Amino acid sequence: MSDIEMTWKTYDFELNKISELEDEYNFLLREVPKFFAQEKDQSFDELEEELAFPINTPNEEDHVGINQHILTEEFKRVTNNLLHFYNRQASTVADLIKMHSDPSNKIPEGRETSMDFLIELREVTLNLRKMVLESVGQVKNLFDID
Repeated sequence: MSDIEMTWKTYDFELNKISELEDEYNFLLREVPKFFAQEKDQSFDELEEELAFPINTPNEEDHVGINQHILTEEFKRVTNNLLHFYNRQASTVADLIKMHSDPSNKIPEGRETSMDFLIELREVTLNLRKMVLESVGQVKNLFDID
């Protein structure tokens, strides 16, 4: 197997891993507002006891039992892994750019692509990484954690 084909296989592996991690990341992001709704519901429960009449909150079953510690630890784990794989993918794409620009390298069948596409792919990967870093900061602020 040629170096360029091995690099493409590495890219495929990283892309698959990123896809899985992005699914986990998106799931966890959807859990954050549910956690705060749960916290609000607990406050309403305490208020109901004081008022002696029920307060109806929508979709109570959607956000029962979310633990802040577990949620934040999972968020840290997933985002650390996602950032790691974004970095690896950006590096792999940079390697592919070098390999594709060298006329002595034979591009494997099915791997032909333009240099512009590879450059844009690297930029998109770095932008996704930046967006994840920003969201990590936002979630840390929401939960008041370091």
